[in-house]
Amino acid sequence: LAQDLCGRWHQDWCMETLRNVVTFHEDRNDVGMLLALTSVFGVGADPDPRIKQKLVRWVQGAACILERKRAFVSRTALLSRLQLPEIQAMSQRSTLLRLRCAYCKAQI
Repeated sequence: LAQDLCGRWHQDWCMETLRNVVTFHEDRNDVGMLLALTSVFGVGADPDPRIKQKLVRWVQGAACILERKRAFVSRTALLSRLQLPEIQAMSQRSTLLRLRCAYCKAQI
């Protein structure tokens, strides 16, 4: 029983410490460190929607910065690293070609 409680306390302490570290870097808008933490700890197979939303926001910020610096190889690596549908859609948004039929003007 005591060992169980000690193990549970240790796990709770680790999670709270990680939350505090993430909050610290979010307050300073340190997207690079947040993505590095995500890379080290992972997000699991089916993360909570709040976690997905934060990840998408962090990746959007980092991708925008990398695009401005013309670091397209790094931007591509970042977008292909996380296998979330929202992030994959972000990578395809600027590469899709919108075509229209010359005759009927319908979008293809």
